[in-house]
Amino acid sequence: MTKKRGFFASFRNAGNGLKEAFHRGKNIRIFIIIMILVMIAGYFLGVSTVEWLILITIMGISFVAEVFNTSIEVLCDKVSPKKDAHIAVAKDIAAAAVLTLSIVAVIVGLTIFLPKILAFF
Repeated sequence: MTKKRGFFASFRNAGNGLKEAFHRGKNIRIFIIIMILVMIAGYFLGVSTVEWLILITIMGISFVAEVFNTSIEVLCDKVSPKKDAHIAVAKDIAAAAVLTLSIVAVIVGLTIFLPKILAFF
């Protein structure tokens, strides 16, 4: 499939990429649900502007990592539809990057939310 070129076409292509990532990556759908829950918790727990900026940044970076991971998986599956040890390692490394970032995101979230939650007790 040939992609259109030009300024506005690049936005259309990016939109198509997001749509494909959403349909192909089940973890992206899970991530969006978690992101919504974090935003609801942030609203009700009254996070500060700086805390919002930190949460939005870590959620954005995490989302981008998951999109890259999905892209790598799709490309690997196209290049080598059969099981291949090198492809498996590439997929595992990409997944490890997402896992590492997810752990960092949880630590950031706990650092922001835990004191606010404990204040209720």
